[in-house]
Amino acid sequence: MSNTIDAWQPDESQQRVINLQQGVHLVLAPPGCGKTQILSERVRLARNNGVNCADMLCLTFTNRAARGMMERIKANIDNDSASEVFVGNVHRFCSRFLYDNGLIAAETSVIDDDDALSILARYTEEDEMKVAESFKRRRDYFDIIFLSHLMHQIACAHPKNLRLHADCLSAEDVKAMRNLCELARTDFTPQSITDIYLHASTYESMVQGAQMDYASLCLVMALLRKMKLAKQYEDYKRENKLIDFEDLLLLSYDALTNDNEAVYRRYSWLQVDEVQDLNPLQLAIVDAITDPNNPTVMFLGDEQQAIFSFMGAKLDTLNTLRQRCGHNVHHLAINHRSPKYLLNVFNTYATAMLNIDPHLLPKANNADQGQGNELQVVSSNVLDTEYKDVAQLAGNLQKQNPNGTTAIIVNANRDADDLSRALNSLGLSHFKVSGQDLFATPEIKLLFAHLNILANPHNFIAWARLLKGLRVFEGNASARNFVQALLRCAMLPTDLLSPQMPTYVESFAQCFDNEEIVVFDTETTGLNVFEDDIVQIAAVKMRAGRVVEGSAFNVFIQTQRPVPAMLGDIPNPILAQLQCNPCLPPTQALQNFMQYVGNSMLLGIMPTLITTFCASICSAIALK
Repeated sequence: MSNTIDAWQPDESQQRVINLQQGVHLVLAPPGCGKTQILSERVRLARNNGVNCADMLCLTFTNRAARGMMERIKANIDNDSASEVFVGNVHRFCSRFLYDNGLIAAETSVIDDDDALSILARYTEEDEMKVAESFKRRRDYFDIIFLSHLMHQIACAHPKNLRLHADCLSAEDVKAMRNLCELARTDFTPQSITDIYLHASTYESMVQGAQMDYASLCLVMALLRKMKLAKQYEDYKRENKLIDFEDLLLLSYDALTNDNEAVYRRYSWLQVDEVQDLNPLQLAIVDAITDPNNPTVMFLGDEQQAIFSFMGAKLDTLNTLRQRCGHNVHHLAINHRSPKYLLNVFNTYATAMLNIDPHLLPKANNADQGQGNELQVVSSNVLDTEYKDVAQLAGNLQKQNPNGTTAIIVNANRDADDLSRALNSLGLSHFKVSGQDLFATPEIKLLFAHLNILANPHNFIAWARLLKGLRVFEGNASARNFVQALLRCAMLPTDLLSPQMPTYVESFAQCFDNEEIVVFDTETTGLNVFEDDIVQIAAVKMRAGRVVEGSAFNVFIQTQRPVPAMLGDIPNPILAQLQCNPCLPPTQALQNFMQYVGNSMLLGIMPTLITTFCASICSAIALK
């Protein structure tokens, strides 16, 4: 434990929050109240009280906040235990949940906004660069992308309050859908809306032969075009194993709410930071992953930050949690970071302009009233000299406080750029933090494309980004089309980088013609490649496209894990087979299969389960 952690002493309100145990709690935590330290202390205390670190879940709103919390947790407990605690934002949790449980293919790629716009431009036949540079076109494109998500939620009967971007359908769109329902003589229901979405071309043909005024016809045709594009975007993602950030939430919610057998892990100890920034769907996912049996759940939020509704923060979430938590609403009352004179200014503004209850505002931890000149209004004679004046003032402050740091807060990225130039003209070194996301820059995307391909050579979107970034292709669409063409031939770009080596397809064809291949399939207790067991391995040997007579292999394997009674809406047939056939211990069964395979090539039927099989084989080799 570091000296900083040892020296920290919580105040009374902080200690109360640290000690909170079972139940659902809401903590209102204004800035400067030591929230991150409190959260890490709670992890240490829970572990000391016997809570398994693997059952702990710490969700934050940003990756940066997650990194800060993990650093504090590692300072409080040993690294091995700290690594078992999941710390991250909701999207990162959903990504890991989907991959770990085999709910999406291992080669699935997550696309960003630029990828999504580029994919959609493929169908509108517009220049993707011009779309990216036009605010209006980007907004129109995102409405189409959001529509694909909304239609998924409507088709899956998600509650209305959980629907994302419902405003992507305008009042004119709703009117057009009602006109289409009248034309088709159907009621205006979620099912009829879904039918219009799935068969937009059919409805276009229907409209062309109908009696409809020109204004209504324009509205209907505009809606159907938007629906066709949204469906094309959805189909493209599915065909190429792509998902976007909203899909991470939607697919996770679907899996968790349909988990009638409770297959997926639930967490008995959770803390969720910056809860005012969560939308209703994210909050529903948090509820779905919470163990219903007497859990410990803490939500932390800040009413003062919830005023930024344009950034997604809503008071609705906090109000919902207030009602849910009842008497378990707590306040962190003391600001340990800001001097009193500055906090007084903030509190006065919050009371007078934001109508925040003064009793909920933090109090200063010290009586520092300042010298009386810390807060000043400085004006410039003309707008053109404002940046130079601010830069000069910063230089003076730097000279007066050589051991301190001077921060300049501006209104927009353009102001940051102009002020940076003014500081450079005065020879003042500085670090500029603007709204540009480092991870969204082409250089960083190219770097991550390299790393993603090293981790998974079947990553479709990473290959496209790499080929575009290396100027092999000028546009994203042409790079994706090239990778698609290779994949249709069961090839990867790496096959073209080693002309002396045969491609994967050539190697397989040679093996198929001249060697014996073992084709195998498995049955398992579930799809979690890390936790579920194999209960059956069945195989045959093939040569030159024909099954080798008498080569069938079949073995049933013992397991301590429950086997699902149903597969969807049908009884699970493996249960009867396990009851009427002898089951071997896992080690013996796998060794028997290895002896059967010998040096033959393996061909798996279900790629999702090969990871589980390979992990089991490795264990068997170690035991052998």
